[in-house]
Amino acid sequence: MNISIDHKDDLNAVLTVNVTKTDYAPRVEKALKNYQKRANIPGFRPGKAPMGMIQKMYGSAVLVDEVNNFTSEVLNNYLKENALEILGQPVLSADNENYDWTVTEDFKFRFDIGLSPKFDLNISKNDYFVKHVPTIDEDLISKEVERSRQRYGNQVSVDIAEANDILTVDAKELNEEGTFWEGGVQAEFPILLSAIKHEATQKTFLGQKSGALVTADIFEVFDNNTTEISTVLKISKETVTDLHRLFSFTVIEIKRQELAEMNQEFFDKVYGENSVKTEGEFRAKVKEELKQFYASEADHALEHELFDAMLAKHSISLPDSFLKRWLIDRHPDKFTPDTVDNKYEPEAKYLRSTLFQEKVIADQGLKIEDPDLLNASVNYTKRMFFGYNMNIPVSDYLETYAKEQLKDQNYRSRMLNMAIETKVINALKNMVTIEEKELLIDDFFKKMKEHSNLHHQQHEHVHNHEHQHEHSHEGVHSH
Repeated sequence: MNISIDHKDDLNAVLTVNVTKTDYAPRVEKALKNYQKRANIPGFRPGKAPMGMIQKMYGSAVLVDEVNNFTSEVLNNYLKENALEILGQPVLSADNENYDWTVTEDFKFRFDIGLSPKFDLNISKNDYFVKHVPTIDEDLISKEVERSRQRYGNQVSVDIAEANDILTVDAKELNEEGTFWEGGVQAEFPILLSAIKHEATQKTFLGQKSGALVTADIFEVFDNNTTEISTVLKISKETVTDLHRLFSFTVIEIKRQELAEMNQEFFDKVYGENSVKTEGEFRAKVKEELKQFYASEADHALEHELFDAMLAKHSISLPDSFLKRWLIDRHPDKFTPDTVDNKYEPEAKYLRSTLFQEKVIADQGLKIEDPDLLNASVNYTKRMFFGYNMNIPVSDYLETYAKEQLKDQNYRSRMLNMAIETKVINALKNMVTIEEKELLIDDFFKKMKEHSNLHHQQHEHVHNHEHQHEHSHEGVHSH
């Protein structure tokens, strides 16, 4: 056996493996003896069938398997011993000879490989970025305080419906004449009046009392959301389109969310016992949390812009033709010769991003350790609680919760990716120039929305690629 490499260019090479009979004969003989031991052939005691019969029955299949297994081992060992950084896995070259396995004893196999591109980082303090942060004014603090009071307030029954109330109604489908009919749909469910976007329809419910009867277009009540309509009426989505639009709504109950009083009981519910004792301390605590949250939002926007800009600055070439062949070979259910060109770009973007991260990690000597995973989990949990409009738990509980989540391997893998991204981003921040600029909160929201729309457009296909194919880093890039 011998193996050789022919570099076609910087990104493509061909590995040639020559296999002789002396390489595979002992393996074939051993495999056939194992077949003989296990064979249960009529007319012979178990394990006593003649080797000639075993050879005739299984010889060709065993030969193919053992030659292929030997060739794979040789390839893998060569790649490891020579520290070749390849993308994907070797693919049989199109010009390989078709052998007659019944007579051929020596074989030559050629494999195309895609090589990982070599490039230098081109990042310096001349690369300039702006981090926009909001001014946390008293109005913003007051709005957040009110939201917190709403979360911890009590629901009370009231007599007359106002814009933020919740109405429990008994809804009945009406026929074309506007009267109730026996075959119509009927259901009891709550309606949040502030969620009714159709202004005229919302007004028909405002000022109503318990027992009042309101006629309205159910599609206008739920803003033509067929999923929500099917849910509240307990019918299939397909049936929704067959409904008559007019329904009668009998008001059963009106509920209102009262604001919690600004007292010690409220302070303790939000921040723990005796952590806050006055309204001033409460507002100061809210202000600090808002600063942390929006600083985090500003950081995320900056980090996305920074990473995208630095990645774009490095023109990372890939062995495109080889990778397309590899995708067709590895994922024939998702990639075909007819579709691979259109589906390739998200794969390429994801791979370039991974290669760029690896380069930063290698050049900066970065390592991912357990504290990095825990920190990623804690930060993720904080954002989850805030995103769900839930109070962020105290630090001890937060860390315990984050540690518990890391026991799940899928979650741990996600946190590893986040930890890597954090390490790379922090390294990039230290390599470039960043200026901080303060914005009024409305301008900040506008800036964040612009960034979100742009980032979503740029990365939509890449994100879809990650979720749909679930390619691990190792699945694409081998060393």
